[in-house]
Amino acid sequence: MKKIFYFLLGVFLLSCSGSNDDVVDDMVLEHALQPEKAYVNYFEDPFSYIMSSSYYQFTYKDNNLMQISEFSGSYLTSKISLSYSNTQIKVSSDSYGSDYLLYSVSNNKPLKLDCYLNGKLYYTQYYIYEQGMIKVLKEFAEWYDKELTTYYFDIEHNLTKSEVVKISYGVEKSLDTYIYSNFDKAQNPYKSLWMLDNLRFINLDDNLIFAKSLSFNNFKRIEHTFKDLVKDQNSYTETHEYNYKYDSNGQVLLYHPL
Repeated sequence: MKKIFYFLLGVFLLSCSGSNDDVVDDMVLEHALQPEKAYVNYFEDPFSYIMSSSYYQFTYKDNNLMQISEFSGSYLTSKISLSYSNTQIKVSSDSYGSDYLLYSVSNNKPLKLDCYLNGKLYYTQYYIYEQGMIKVLKEFAEWYDKELTTYYFDIEHNLTKSEVVKISYGVEKSLDTYIYSNFDKAQNPYKSLWMLDNLRFINLDDNLIFAKSLSFNNFKRIEHTFKDLVKDQNSYTETHEYNYKYDSNGQVLLYHPL
């Protein structure tokens, strides 16, 4: 397994500067939905119903997401800003000025992510696109931990499975496997929001929004299995169900009357 990991690491370092345009073309946002509001719960995992009236409000300009404002009722609690250059997207919080994400992108696909906490580089992620899959390598800056995530897709361009291998000091410690199923027929409202992943200041789980943004439609069921690779045994399996509401056209409602 170690040989496989180091081979993949070499592939990432050689390939992260390019992308395969034949893979995951759904990330191109030309026809992506641009939700105006969304309850916070729809960005968390798992959820079964709306727990509170807290919500995000999204602002766009020239088809680019520019700002996310979080409200609790009528009170503004936080604000996130995005800025764009030809090849980079910076995501930062008005409340945590020294914390920000810096994406390197091509054709609206992430190639690299640098995550800064308290002004210091916390980790870097590299993205590589292959036929039917995406691989993401996370390398932490100050210790010898890495994570390799592989996303798998079906012929309908929907995410079917992801695997997360956690490595410490070159040893593969654990494997998290996620099986995605029960897809609806609605357009995916998360596609224009993929860059909001890894934001600890808006309470998102790492990689959750990115995973939701990848499919053409919306999965409503996740089965998660954790395996201890050192002991070579499964520790637990859990299942989460998503209960979306839909409008009269069968499209997902991220914000609606409670």
